[in-house]
Amino acid sequence: MLSHPFRLLLITDTHGDVASIDDAIRAHGADACIHCGDFGFYDAASPERLPTRELRLRVRHSGAPAEVRSRARSMSREEAIGVVRELGLMAGFLPYLEGRRSFAAPVWAVWGNHEDAEVVRSLQRGSARVGNLTLLDERGCVEPWPGVRVVGIGGNFLPEGDDFLAPDWTAPAGQLLASWPQWARLLAAEGDRPRAERTILVTHVSPAKARLLERVAPSMGVWLSVSGHMGSPFPRNYSLFTVAEPDEALERSSAAVERLRSRCAASRRPWVPCATSSPPRPSTTSPPARWNPCARWRTSTPTPPRPSRRLSFASWRTRAPSPTHAPKRSAS
Repeated sequence: MLSHPFRLLLITDTHGDVASIDDAIRAHGADACIHCGDFGFYDAASPERLPTRELRLRVRHSGAPAEVRSRARSMSREEAIGVVRELGLMAGFLPYLEGRRSFAAPVWAVWGNHEDAEVVRSLQRGSARVGNLTLLDERGCVEPWPGVRVVGIGGNFLPEGDDFLAPDWTAPAGQLLASWPQWARLLAAEGDRPRAERTILVTHVSPAKARLLERVAPSMGVWLSVSGHMGSPFPRNYSLFTVAEPDEALERSSAAVERLRSRCAASRRPWVPCATSSPPRPSTTSPPARWNPCARWRTSTPTPPRPSRRLSFASWRTRAPSPTHAPKRSAS
């Protein structure tokens, strides 16, 4: 049971400004942090490894002088690499990768579409480790407090492309893309686990942008769904499932689901029945916490503050025991 207050920080799209995560944790006295992707998972070789388009994007959306940013679209690869290195635009994660720093509180993160795939894979495999950082994916979940489970999958969400049916996430042209088989594995694993009192779903792409993602949260019966990706001027674009009945969200996404079901059948990819219907409503004897897919917090909580164009975060207090140790990662 949740019994003691804790403060949970939500943050997203730091794009390599990794120190700002620790700054926000300390400024808000957070007990833990959820990061919704575009974290800045880069290492020393990332500037040479990433496509030119990604390098130009990092320059365009950086704090570089206006004259430098205005030239970003037309920069040669060599110039873009030089600017990225000179300004340290991909160096923020290095102190953590090298063990010189660790996060001030547990950070549970998904990756975004703008990351270095090699760094993400090394974190997934465990060949790279960072103090107080847990990368969320379909292979496991984090259960930091009794009754609380944090699950998530990162990357972009593009159901139209062939990569969406790949066995695992892909990184064509430097863009990290989630695949449906990943989601199928997560949905199947959640169906096998006992329902948590509070399940938090973390994604990079907003359900407001992807109809199929709008389907996932109600079908999993999550308590809270959080996402990033959508920068200014779109941070207030929320999915309607947060303020509507789950059946309405299911109806809006039915056409997208049927198209995906047909594609899965044609390509013999996995399909998960629990993604096609709303969870059963509770009986009069069921605890209310088992039925809260509409995220009632959204109807009474103001829009999270936006202190800058580059950094968005929110924090609030809820009730749970304070974490006294590193989060437990349970295998799916």
